[in-house]
Amino acid sequence: MGESFHSRLLRLRKKIGLSQVDMSTSLGISQSNYSKYEMGLVSPGYSFLTKLYSKYSVNIHWLLTGEGSMYLDQGSGSNNKDRVHEDRIRELEQQISALKKNISLLQAECNELSQKNQKLNSQLIKRLEELLSTKDELLRALSSST
Repeated sequence: MGESFHSRLLRLRKKIGLSQVDMSTSLGISQSNYSKYEMGLVSPGYSFLTKLYSKYSVNIHWLLTGEGSMYLDQGSGSNNKDRVHEDRIRELEQQISALKKNISLLQAECNELSQKNQKLNSQLIKRLEELLSTKDELLRALSSST
């Protein structure tokens, strides 16, 4: 008996060089669903097959039947791998940019909180000095009355 759909799907992913997580992310599906496809527990639908075709130029006929070549363009395997890595790099660059913005916002917030903390400390010191002065006045008043 020939190779099954899920075996071909696994072989395709390995050839592209992605983990299940990266492959499922690149296709916009959950890793658990993708895993079920590779294990043969669930058969994917048309949407999944069209995503594979669009993203990786996979020969869907080969994927479903095992006939023909893995890719519509035989040389596209390494190109697909490069494209996936480029897409992933772009995603990571976007995430880094967003994190830099968040860091800048957090630094500004920290500076603001630090300034507020300094003001509160100054007010606290002033209030403590006032209380100490009042205490000293009370002690003098008490000692002079006795």
